[in-house]
Amino acid sequence: MPKATTAKKATISKLSVSLPEATRTRLEALALRMELTTAECVDQAIAEFIESWEDHLRVVAALADDEARPVLSARVEHD
Repeated sequence: MPKATTAKKATISKLSVSLPEATRTRLEALALRMELTTAECVDQAIAEFIESWEDHLRVVAALADDEARPVLSARVEHD
């Protein structure tokens, strides 16, 4: 029988974030509704922010490098 693999735990480091009180209240309420900790919600939000901006900057760099890419063109015919 193959050995079960164990997932490696990510190293955790602390980061302090200052939020407006209204944002913190909304975050805490959302975390409660989703049955997550505020830390889990913040981690997910930051991960999505990083992924989105890394993708964006990759595209911008490709455009700047004149990388080959598909071009959409349309032809409109009038009656």
